[in-house]
Amino acid sequence: MVKYAPRKVYIRESGGYVELSYTEFCRCRESDQTYMDKLFIPIQGCLLEVVREQYTDFYRDKETLIK
Repeated sequence: MVKYAPRKVYIRESGGYVELSYTEFCRCRESDQTYMDKLFIPIQGCLLEVVREQYTDFYRDKETLIK
């Protein structure tokens, strides 16, 4: 587990998002390997699944702020 678990996790599905609790997400991740390949960014205490381009842009911006 993480130090501060996200309130909710939003998974992309069928052109929209499905809301899961962090506990539900952890269970899904243990039973379904495809969850391990998903990329997430933290938004207001939640995790939001994004495509690789959004993930890269988000963390590129964070690195720029640190430098």
